[in-house]
Amino acid sequence: MAFDTFRVDGALYGERPFFDPEVLREVLDVFVNDADFAPDWWSTSERRKPPFDREAALAEARVNLPRPASVVLWGRRKAPKYDVRVPLTQRPGLIWHVDPKLSERHYPALFALADRLVAAYRPNIGLLHRSPAFPEAPDAPTALYIRRGMLFPVDAWRTGPAGLATRTWLGPHYVERIGRAVIDATPDVEVTWQDWGGVRLDLGAEPWSRSPEDVAARQAAAMAHLAASGVFADLSFDRHRRPVFAKGPKHALGCIVPIDEATHEKLYGKRG
Repeated sequence: MAFDTFRVDGALYGERPFFDPEVLREVLDVFVNDADFAPDWWSTSERRKPPFDREAALAEARVNLPRPASVVLWGRRKAPKYDVRVPLTQRPGLIWHVDPKLSERHYPALFALADRLVAAYRPNIGLLHRSPAFPEAPDAPTALYIRRGMLFPVDAWRTGPAGLATRTWLGPHYVERIGRAVIDATPDVEVTWQDWGGVRLDLGAEPWSRSPEDVAARQAAAMAHLAASGVFADLSFDRHRRPVFAKGPKHALGCIVPIDEATHEKLYGKRG
């Protein structure tokens, strides 16, 4: 089957809260300092996109105590188009969507930008997933590849990752649970250990350039090896052939950041 349209989605989940201005600045500046991907809009609402203002965006981390409604967004209207969503909550995460019409010539720079983003944030897990945008039976190999490489916020906390993305980063939290030797022995992936203590797993060299069939086969082989670690979600199908994920026995993301007195004083000053 030929695939002509692709989408690229990214996500980071960790323990460093984005309502900490220092953390938000480190991540935002990865985009700001990139000549190709510098944002041209920002917002606290999806209903408006005013011109980008770095200081105003960073100020949100100070004026918004963590609560479900607090969020900072930024992106680009012009190519290469993308949007980033960063909730300022006690469950730190970053969701990143790239325009499906993005020219493939941008892919190497996009994946390099993601490397710098991960190095700045040092997540428990990070994913950048290039996948076909098409309807297909949910249990078809390429459809499984698509779903296993995505990690939505609700799944990040409830069940954990379902599998490897086109490019995946695992922080020390996951490296310890899986085991370095097991990771090094993962078949059909390129393993690159990171200076910040994590590891990067690519579904082949230059994974953004590979066919959906190739990366799907590599992902399946890698997950057959990694499933025994118990940190990945178990995949099954309901009677409607929809994927169902159950928490792995060793899944423990542990990313709820308490707002204790010391944290509150550091970020906002003493209460009252």
